[in-house]
Amino acid sequence: MTQIMKTPQAELGKLYGLRRIKGYYRLTGLLAHLDQYGQPWWQMRLSDCTGTLVVDYRPSQLDSLAANDPQSALPWGIRHGGLVQVEAKLTQQETTGFFTGKLVWLQPVLEVHSLPILAKMPVLSTLPRSHCPRPELLDQLVMRVRDLKCEWLQRFVSRVLEQSQVAVGFISVPASYRYHHAYAGGLLAHSLEIMSTLAVLPSLCDSEREVAMVAGLLHDLGKAWALTAEGETTELGYMVAHEHLTLELCGPALVWLDQRAPELALMLRHIWSNMTSGTRFNHQPVLPIVHAVRMADQLSANQDNNRHWPKPIHLSTIVVSDQTALRSLHG
Repeated sequence: MTQIMKTPQAELGKLYGLRRIKGYYRLTGLLAHLDQYGQPWWQMRLSDCTGTLVVDYRPSQLDSLAANDPQSALPWGIRHGGLVQVEAKLTQQETTGFFTGKLVWLQPVLEVHSLPILAKMPVLSTLPRSHCPRPELLDQLVMRVRDLKCEWLQRFVSRVLEQSQVAVGFISVPASYRYHHAYAGGLLAHSLEIMSTLAVLPSLCDSEREVAMVAGLLHDLGKAWALTAEGETTELGYMVAHEHLTLELCGPALVWLDQRAPELALMLRHIWSNMTSGTRFNHQPVLPIVHAVRMADQLSANQDNNRHWPKPIHLSTIVVSDQTALRSLHG
């Protein structure tokens, strides 16, 4: 695989010693103000996987406005959760030690233009820490994905999770409304538990294990569209099953993976198509690793939902060595 040169930029959680930054970040907050002359200005919250920075945006002081953008308006293309390219001067507050900034350049990045930019950045750099209820889980997610030996799978996960319509939801919504991991950030917690379980199964070779880990991580991705952070079902969630939304959200990245590692794309499709009842191969999947992913999913849900009233889990569908590993993890 051709190595891609990574574009260095300041991490928002590591700003000490810096007076100016330039890079690509997620816009996760916007607050409008009027100055003493009645001119509008905004405070913007920028975020990446390491931290958050609040910056002042005063259009009259920028040189990045397009010809059709009036100085009293936000640039066209600005949206919550979207990617923006910025340059800002930093100020550290003497009393708190926190950093604030003043924008000197701002350019929204359209979704269609984001993929070449993300491909040059470290994987999952732009996931917004500001919207993750449990930041330590975000750190774990970034570490686990970057530790994958297969760079095609690393980039696949990046292409899926760093979509603007996914980046916020995946790390903030619950895994369910009432059943298991029914709290903000529960989907991320559930997905990482599955990934951790699959990482130690002895029956899988390295390539199978990593495919299973990625499949487990993303198997409930559709809930990022189907649920709100409060656990309420969205209009889309009422109309379309989250399993189908998962395949839709992964679709463009699967097409990309088809051109580079088609066997990996085929395995991922097969696993996700056999995670729930009523599918073509549900009772007898072609690939044995489907059983492992299903079991890791069931164990995570059972452990969270019934920690005080444990129920027996039937492990007869997976190999003996994996049964031992799963029992040692989940009791």
